[in-house]
Amino acid sequence: MFLFNTTRAPFDDPRARRAIALALDPADIPATLHNGYVPATGYFNPASPFFDPAAPQPAQDKGEAQRLFDELAAEGRPVNFTHLIPQNVDSQKVAEYVQSRLQEFRNVSMKIESLEIGAYIVKYAINKDFQSLLFQQWLVDPEPEVFNMLQSQSPMNYGGWRNPEADAALQAGRAGVDPGVRKKAYADLQRVLAAELPVWVYSQSMAGPVAAKKVTGLEQYTTGCLFMDRLDVS
Repeated sequence: MFLFNTTRAPFDDPRARRAIALALDPADIPATLHNGYVPATGYFNPASPFFDPAAPQPAQDKGEAQRLFDELAAEGRPVNFTHLIPQNVDSQKVAEYVQSRLQEFRNVSMKIESLEIGAYIVKYAINKDFQSLLFQQWLVDPEPEVFNMLQSQSPMNYGGWRNPEADAALQAGRAGVDPGVRKKAYADLQRVLAAELPVWVYSQSMAGPVAAKKVTGLEQYTTGCLFMDRLDVS
């Protein structure tokens, strides 16, 4: 995903974030790069019990993207930014792909900053010194990763996004025991994410174990960790 720094220009303006999302098509990335990515339609994988099809992130709309780029430029806020990535071939190719697609528009310019993984982490996680960032999550369950990343006061909210509706949804999802309550909470969160776009997600992730058929009790939590005390061999 693109994680936007919502405390720094140009992405402190939600119109700039929306313009980027509308300019791009997640499905075109694997079609062009043949990298095996499964295009995302929103924050949660459609296979997730928390996925809400009624709250997708905006689909590509080049005309509206250009209108927003032009509107921001007319106000003296052109969408010129540097995108931070870790040094690896796949990340570089995707970043260059996005850069090439944005070159089709007026009043937007993207540079790429590629750093060794340690320097990359220091720059975004410690110094929070970025405009947009390549970020990744693997979620079997939203807790605790989504709360950590998006809750207003979380030290791991690297993009600095603050939204009271999102905070309420995150707290309800964290505190809820009933699956229906949690599903509603994360549906509320997806609605706010689609409206404000602190992130633009372009590829689905999937976390799953590989095991012999005789292994039983494979149950995952959070980012795909296994409950080790439930494993058995038949």
